[in-house]
Amino acid sequence: MKNYYLLLANRDFVKIWIAQVFAVLGDAFYRVMFLWMAYELSRSTVIAGLVVFAGTIPYLFFGLPGGVYADRWDRKRTMIIAEILRTAVVLIIPLSYAFGALQIWIIAVVAFALASIRCFYHPAMKSTVTSILRDEERSAGVSLMEATTRSMQVFGMAAGGFLIAATQAETVTLVSAALFLASIIAVALLEVPARRRHRAERSLFGEVAGSFAYLAKRPQLLWAIILFCAGLLVVVGLEKVAMPVVADHVWGRGADGFGLILAVFSLGSIAGSLILGRGELRSLPPLMAGGWALWGVAYALMASSPYPLALVFAAFAGLADAMVTVPMVLMIQTRVDDEHIGKIFSIWSTASFIGESGSALMVGFLVQSLGAVLAFQMGGFGLVLVALIGWYYVRDRAGSGSQTDLRPDEAADPVPVHNTGEI
Repeated sequence: MKNYYLLLANRDFVKIWIAQVFAVLGDAFYRVMFLWMAYELSRSTVIAGLVVFAGTIPYLFFGLPGGVYADRWDRKRTMIIAEILRTAVVLIIPLSYAFGALQIWIIAVVAFALASIRCFYHPAMKSTVTSILRDEERSAGVSLMEATTRSMQVFGMAAGGFLIAATQAETVTLVSAALFLASIIAVALLEVPARRRHRAERSLFGEVAGSFAYLAKRPQLLWAIILFCAGLLVVVGLEKVAMPVVADHVWGRGADGFGLILAVFSLGSIAGSLILGRGELRSLPPLMAGGWALWGVAYALMASSPYPLALVFAAFAGLADAMVTVPMVLMIQTRVDDEHIGKIFSIWSTASFIGESGSALMVGFLVQSLGAVLAFQMGGFGLVLVALIGWYYVRDRAGSGSQTDLRPDEAADPVPVHNTGEI
């Protein structure tokens, strides 16, 4: 617990942590309302799917530019303006309902706008966290942020569902707006010095291309992002498409069983993040490879196991999620300089979106062709393959003496992850 106590003395971290709590809760409340209203107003899975797609497609347009501008602009000001815009946009829903004008296309437009704003908010926030944390606080800080994000998502969606049942879906957006306002206040209280505005020496596309060139010089980080995307290509579809089928037809537990599996997975991820934050994480790529391997074995065994044992495997899968995500954030934080970190976070987010988007289609085809259990087993094998590729790459470079993955200001240490001398 020593590392977490150190964080309490970092007032700026506490403030941005509180801001993140409010922001994630606001997102979770809105997301429940959004998914429910997409179904209620359309009564069509096809139209509802298109509305949900409207909330993800902005990453293709603004994911990479958002990182460029997070590095060009003052990040604190960017976060405040983004939260103000999110508050204003989300209030369109209750206002439209009050005037009797709420329609499905308004839900889609609001979803598109919120996702677009998020493309600028997230890299600015993650980069700010990186600059706030000291080296001795980094592992604990990243782990706490990841655990907080997961726990607030679980709590917010559960509480949002309760509020929808108790009141009306439209009123839940008022809670989201209030939470976004609270996040604005917490960010405004940050005492980090204003960043000097980065002078744009190249065009937007030039900076994006330069970011990929920058990343190409750090092959270990590049491979970590590629493998992260490949892993999501497997796990997201298994969770969203195959797992409900297994819960209903294999375990015979229906929606309740599916919900409990997801809850146990989230608890495993939260616990794993907090456990990782207590130690000094020095060898990040091998830890990520181990996480993918554990995730693959857990998923391969889960679908063909009795339900009580499946819950155990779900907890291990959640632990594996933490073993993959926390080191990924730490790799970016410790191996990318301040002028590029927002862009690299955006590249990671955009690559993750691509993996998530293709996953449902791929796994849906596997479930239809082979069945849900075999799809889980093949997916588990795919994750183990991702782990083996990552492990082989790390082993291959271990003795090369290459320093290309180091930040310019770091000492020449082969794995400069946690020095005692993001998000």
